[in-house]
Parts: sequence; C-alpha cells; structure tokens
Amino acid sequence: MALNLLTATAEEIGEALRTGVYSCSELTDFFIRRIEAYDRQGPALRAVITLCGDARDRAETLDRKRAAGEPLGALFGLPVILKDNIEYEGAPTTAGSKALEGSWPRRNAFLVQKLLDADVVILAKANLHEFAVWGDTVSGILGQTLNPYDLTRTPGGSSGGTGAAVAAGMALLGVGTDSVNSVRSPASACGLVGFRATTGLVSRSGLVPYSHTQDMAGPICRSVADTARMMDVMMGVDPADPATLPSAGQLQGSFAGQLTRGGLRGARLGVLTGLFGRRPEHTAVSALVRAAIDRMAAEGGAQLEVVDLPVDCADLTQNYSIHIHEFKEDLDGYLRGLDGTAKVHSFDELLQSGLYHPDIEENLLLANKLASDPADYHARLEKIDRLRAALLERMDALRLDALVFPHQQQLCSKVGAGQKDRNGVLSSILGWPSITLPAGYTAPDEDAPLGVPVGLEFVGRPWQDLRLFHLAFDWEQMNPARPLPAATPAL
Repeated sequence: MALNLLTATAEEIGEALRTGVYSCSELTDFFIRRIEAYDRQGPALRAVITLCGDARDRAETLDRKRAAGEPLGALFGLPVILKDNIEYEGAPTTAGSKALEGSWPRRNAFLVQKLLDADVVILAKANLHEFAVWGDTVSGILGQTLNPYDLTRTPGGSSGGTGAAVAAGMALLGVGTDSVNSVRSPASACGLVGFRATTGLVSRSGLVPYSHTQDMAGPICRSVADTARMMDVMMGVDPADPATLPSAGQLQGSFAGQLTRGGLRGARLGVLTGLFGRRPEHTAVSALVRAAIDRMAAEGGAQLEVVDLPVDCADLTQNYSIHIHEFKEDLDGYLRGLDGTAKVHSFDELLQSGLYHPDIEENLLLANKLASDPADYHARLEKIDRLRAALLERMDALRLDALVFPHQQQLCSKVGAGQKDRNGVLSSILGWPSITLPAGYTAPDEDAPLGVPVGLEFVGRPWQDLRLFHLAFDWEQMNPARPLPAATPAL
C-alpha cells in the first residue's frame, strides 16, 4: 500500500524502501519536487541554500545496493537535510555567509559520515542565521527563511532552514546545531521535535564552530520516533572531539527500540515557574503549555512539582552563557584551516571583508571585544557550576525526572522583530539533555490558518537522555497528528 510521504514515519518509509514499494530514486525525486515547488516559488520559504548535486546519484547507488541483496543501513534511502554549517563533501559549507560562498570542505563531519554509513541520502544544505549567531534565520547567502505555518513569522533559529524544510515536507529528516537555542527553537516554531543531547553524546567535529563549550548538533524531525532513529545513528565516540570520550558506555541499547507508552505515568516533573512569561505577550504560550502539563498529570499520570528557583532566560543569556566569549577564537581556528575556496581565513579578515549580513555585525564586534576578557569568562563558568549544583540539589530533593517549561515564552517572532524570551539557553549552559516538541497551536487567524505552533521543553539530568524520550513519546501519543502547513500542500 502506498504511503502518505508527508505524514508517514521514517520507520514506515524505510520499510517501504527495503521492500521495494518505493525506490530511493523515487523518494529523493519526491522531495526534490517539493523543494522546487515551494522553496523559491509559491510561498518562497527560502529554506534551502544548496540542493546537493550528488543526491540523485547517491539514491541510484543505494537502489543498486538493494537490488544486489547487500546489507542495508539503518536509515536506508531516507532523505536528510543538513544545516549549512555542517560539513558534507557533496556540497559547499557556507554557514550562510558570502565570506564562505563556494567553500568546499575536505571531509565529512563525523556525524555526517555516520549518517552516510547508515545509507541516508544527503538531499540539501539548509539556511541558517549567518554563522548561527542568532535566532531569526537570515543570512547573506539566502536572506530570510519563512515559517510555513505563518509566512509573516520566522521559523526560529538559528537552524530555521532545517526546521522550515522538514515542516514543509521538503525533507524527511533534518540536522541542525545548537549553541544556545538553535535546534529547539525551530522545532518549537515549526511544530516539530528537536533534541539537544547531553554534551558529549554527539560529536561536533566538522561543524563550523561557535562555542566549543556549548556547541551541539541534533536532529529536527516530524516525530519523537524519527528523532530517536536519528540519534541512534548520530551518537558515538569521536577521537577528534574529546568531549565525546565520556559518553562511552553511558547509554545502553537503542533510543528508537525502547520507545513505549506509559513514560509519563509516575514520572515526577518539575514545573520551572521562572521560565514562564508573565506579560500580556506571553499569555497564549503560557496557557497552551500549562494546559499541556496539566494533561500530562490528568491523562498521563505524571506527578507535578513546582520549582521556583529564580532563573530568568534573559539573565542566563546575558550573564551566564559563554558562547560569544568563545566565538572569535573558535571561528578563527576553523577559518585558518580552510583551503583556497574560502574568501577569508581568519576572524579579523572576516571583519575587514564586510562579507557578512549586517544583522550579525553587532555580535561579531562583541565577540571581538569579549575574546580579550578572560576574567568575565571564568566568572561565568563559576556561575554556571553553581547553577548546575543548585538545580541538581533541587531535582534530587524533589526526586524529579525532568524539568518542564515553554521553550519560548512568547510566539516565534514576526519577520524583522527579533526573537525574544527563549528558554533553551538553560540546557545549553548546563550541558544537560533537552527535547522540545509541540504543546499545541494558537487559534487560527488570517496569517496562520492552522494557528502558530507552540513548543514545550523537557530538560533532564546528564546522561538521562533516554528518559526524556520516554516522556516526550508518551506526550506525543496523547495528541493528534501534526497538521501539515497550509502554505505547502501535497503536489
């Protein structure tokens, strides 16, 4: 039986590929047609920087592999879109910047090679907020990506091209990066699931760096199960990224293989009240997320505890996060290692070139300044350690499995307005696992005919990543299927 490729799971589509219901070439062409119809035409989402020129060849190679009866990888034939700060030998890696336009990597990122070994098709490279420095997804290469649920809004960011493409059915599976909010923000804004693992579970080698302490790559997918299948492939020890060495032996078995109903029953959830907004612009989000949490208790059997620690997203971003402090040195090291296809080879050359979107200039100048302020940097590290200890102490005292709150306290921003009140910074500075998934949708209006997606976030203890998947899967099963964006219907 033919599947609805816009709603079927990765497992269902994978089985159809393995049994010959579809060929890899047919599936690849299906998504390419949707990119051609909706990315620069129709709603013109502008989510895709590069359609990989080797995608069709790769699909044909995989079809021959199946026909020959060879063993097939765990994600055989499934199309993946990568944020364009993740290196793939089949396309340039631009980080959204004209300074890197046409810059070809010498290797595949470690996580990309793991995906290729699992027999995926790398379909395209997605737009991002240039160099991943903010959350609106606007770049010098492609401009502003739009949210398929509301074309007047951003798709979150910085991995908003990945989020918009997956939400609009222009790719089945997506990968983004996350230094502050950047995988979970597009998931929240686009009605998807985004996962940031415990630091060290997924390698960062082969990413255009922002912050060696806070950088993480993670899946952005239609469902918890699809996200789990991606994590099963992406995680692993990489000698080129020492942060991954402690992950050996931390997780046993498969994420996807251990998803069952009932994950919320008896779970103890800490409602982190400091991350709920209290101004009028927060009302819609707070109402949806509080209703979702109440349902987790009433229908799912979770036990709720109020956690009233004085945490504030603006304070965490401005006075704890160290991403901007590390940005200059980390990006400079990356640029110096590029070959002659890059137009700049240092952070200073980037600043002098002017080959960047004016939207990021303030952050570039701030990074240049903060790189020479080690006292503030180390003071922030000490504050993060104290916050980590305080949260663990409270979670232990209340015997909590996870914390829960809105990912963003207000709706994702209108184009040009700038993101505000995003709570994803908490897990980024702690290095703890977090997952964002739909809490619901606002009432439909003229701009958002199905409503605007609102995401809730679970944050768990370090290395308790699988526990978050159990909670998220159970919540997802309690809700109707994600509605497809009206702007990108079936062709």
